[in-house]
Amino acid sequence: MRDPHSFANFADISIRHADIDLSVDFDRKILKGHIQLRCQVLSDGVKELKLDAKDLEIGQIENDGTKVKSSVANPDRRPDDAFGEGLVVYLANTSLKAGAETSIKIEYSTTPKCSAAQWMTPEQTNGKNHPYFYTQCQAIHARSLFPIQDTPSVKLTYKAAIHVPAPLVAIMSAILVSSSPSHTFTFDQPVPMPAYLIAIAAGNLAKADLGKRCAVWCEPEQLKECASEFDETEDMLKTAEELMGPYEWGRYDLLVLPSSFPYGGMENPCLTFVTPTIVAGDKSLVDVVAHEISHSWTGNLVTNATWMDFWLNEGFTMFVERKILGRLYGEPTRQLDSRLGWEELKETIKTLGPESPFTELYTPMEGVDPDEGYSLVPYEKGYNFLYFLESVVGGPSIFEDYLREHVLRFRRKSVTTEEWKAFFLEWCEGKGIRAKVENEVDWNVWLHGRGMPPSVNNYDATLADQCAALVNKWLEVGRGASPPAKSEYDSLSTLQKRVFWSKLVDHAPLNVKVIEAMREMYSMSNSGMDSMRSEIVKFIKEQGRMKYSRPLMRELYKTNKEFALKLLEDIKPTYHIICTRMIVADFKKIDDKNRA
Repeated sequence: MRDPHSFANFADISIRHADIDLSVDFDRKILKGHIQLRCQVLSDGVKELKLDAKDLEIGQIENDGTKVKSSVANPDRRPDDAFGEGLVVYLANTSLKAGAETSIKIEYSTTPKCSAAQWMTPEQTNGKNHPYFYTQCQAIHARSLFPIQDTPSVKLTYKAAIHVPAPLVAIMSAILVSSSPSHTFTFDQPVPMPAYLIAIAAGNLAKADLGKRCAVWCEPEQLKECASEFDETEDMLKTAEELMGPYEWGRYDLLVLPSSFPYGGMENPCLTFVTPTIVAGDKSLVDVVAHEISHSWTGNLVTNATWMDFWLNEGFTMFVERKILGRLYGEPTRQLDSRLGWEELKETIKTLGPESPFTELYTPMEGVDPDEGYSLVPYEKGYNFLYFLESVVGGPSIFEDYLREHVLRFRRKSVTTEEWKAFFLEWCEGKGIRAKVENEVDWNVWLHGRGMPPSVNNYDATLADQCAALVNKWLEVGRGASPPAKSEYDSLSTLQKRVFWSKLVDHAPLNVKVIEAMREMYSMSNSGMDSMRSEIVKFIKEQGRMKYSRPLMRELYKTNKEFALKLLEDIKPTYHIICTRMIVADFKKIDDKNRA
């Protein structure tokens, strides 16, 4: 097979292990050192190792101790090409047989163009005294950190030594082995994983243990608050193990990053990265942690083979996450979260357009940067497909048996959608239900159809109906009724409050009597439009999570293009490059739509 997002010839020769040695240079905003790749030959007589590389300064290259030559895989690369220039290493021995091993050592440095890296000045941190550095490699940014086979089809183990200036601390998506007085930190990751899960962070970091296997890392100023927010992490991990089987990664730590982190969370093995926007003070947003824990099985242990199969990572992970939430907080909570996900999927598909290829579950992305195809579709359409399959095979108990079998079959491997389907039907055959499943599942429409899923799952409405009832009471205020008691709103869960406001907005514009009564009861702002825009701009500048920043920037661009472009320039120095690139892409789509 091939990966359209990689130059790697991994069917001929594949990386099995990497030894990484890098120094973090905050002044020059680069990493400098070497990587040694232990590779297995898969085809007789392979002559070259093709690697992914982007904006790297390549130095001396050795193959089994012999200096060798190299060339660029993509000499015609455009400066904005996300795939990079690539690197071809010519092997010293071209008569190697399949099964042989060979080692490649590459001296190199990153450049300030590195799309995986975020460099922060002391002023941009909480403590204001030390610089900060972190990486985000998903989907195809590992190639800007290392010359590597940057495809989820290749899994490797790694060891690393990271050198940072005192008094800073380095941590990685691996087990911390040692730290030295010279501030060299060594790591070991013995479980094979794709390159996009290699992660590094360095800064003035402190640690609080949350259990035998779990800890939270962050800047010292946040430590007490974060330790309290995530003190149920070990319980979530145990619940996930009951559902999915043993946890294989040794440790499950969290790193609460600065506010520029572009995602809610990133499932780096041993060290999940999370946004500070989920530290709410009441644990109301820690479902993100349940999602990232679930990735320890679906995504990290079993991985999509290409980014077109991304739903195998995220659809499965949403399914496991909601199973965990149901066990911890009750099945009605899982059902309500599923309903909310369905509504969010409808909004996403409305935004993308129902005929967009990005609404297909198996997403065609040949020649397209996977970041540009990123949306809720793989998450929620994938979740709804699995929920549908659960109902077809006979319910939760039997389907949870399948989930464990899925992990056992594909653990430490990468899997395509076709391989997934073949095994699922094999499992159904063993249960005597294959004919039933094939009769009831329209595989082509589910996997390749555009727009909303072909069937609607019947989620329990108990908690949602409570939200709808309160909405109706407020609408009656516009017709002269008295406002409902404040306790009715206060008694709702955080998830129910999200549903309440979502349903209320569906009835906009609201009667002025409703608005005035709600302002008084809920202490809502009485700001005018200018003040509201100032608050929105302040919020955009304070955090860089794409879930919030991208839709807000899109709406600002639609109403005041010049203002939005100036704001984009203002936030670029503090935002991660992944987020700013996606905002630019969003603006372009709006322009293209207006011209059509």
